[in-house]
Amino acid sequence: DPTTPAPTEPLFSNHEELGAFIIKNDPEIKAVLKKHHFDPTEIFERFQLKRPEFGPLSGVISSDLDCDRLDYLRRTAANSGAPFGSVDINFLIDQATLDGDGNFCFKPKAARAADHLLISRFYDYMQVPFNKTAVALEWSLVECLKELFKRKLIDPHRSAMERRVLDGDDWQTFDDQFLFGHFRKLRKEKNCSKLLQNHLDAISLRRPAKLLASWDTLRAKQSPKTASQQSPYSEHSENKNNLEKAIGSFCSQEGIERDRIHVWETKVKFMKDEPDDDID
Repeated sequence: DPTTPAPTEPLFSNHEELGAFIIKNDPEIKAVLKKHHFDPTEIFERFQLKRPEFGPLSGVISSDLDCDRLDYLRRTAANSGAPFGSVDINFLIDQATLDGDGNFCFKPKAARAADHLLISRFYDYMQVPFNKTAVALEWSLVECLKELFKRKLIDPHRSAMERRVLDGDDWQTFDDQFLFGHFRKLRKEKNCSKLLQNHLDAISLRRPAKLLASWDTLRAKQSPKTASQQSPYSEHSENKNNLEKAIGSFCSQEGIERDRIHVWETKVKFMKDEPDDDID
């Protein structure tokens, strides 16, 4: 149908899409895989779950107990000092098996170890990713990156990222130090605003924004049974909207830049496939 617009490719890749592209196209990774008789295209397709026969083992790649989640608790504990990395990962791996339909799962005796990992991950999130200093620094990092994009010092589009991967050397040097080099140059520019300067100082000199107030609630998510009922997060959304209005009025009255106050929120989901209804 000539009246139907052709589908357009997404402007940006998420990390899983880009990771699959790297496996298939990065010159060094391709060479290592081929040296050990692995087909990069097949591994790429496994990550993308392109073929039906790859479905049953998809839990190894993406699930509540996938390879990444079995690994990062230990790495986070080692680098942060948080005490939540003492999970019996070797036992979990040893208890991994396939059910009668060929689906990836764990034997019943691994249930407690799996529970321990899930609970440890929750407390790890509370202690590390949701820590007020980490949240403040993440805010500043995002604002600094947006400035690099606006000044066209970095092109974040899918095509540009894929070109870096295909180049090989360019991709391997596209790291934290690459970004920090741009941040240091920005800090010295005369047209750098005071607000941007503060964000750059937060990242470069570890001077994060200060926490003014916070609240959190932990409760079951209840889905509305009918369209007329409120959404599960309606009360939280209303509180946030009221806060945003109050901050706007306060900043206007006191002559403070509105962008100097950041309202951060997140929702915790224990499991990837968690249903919306209450869990008994």
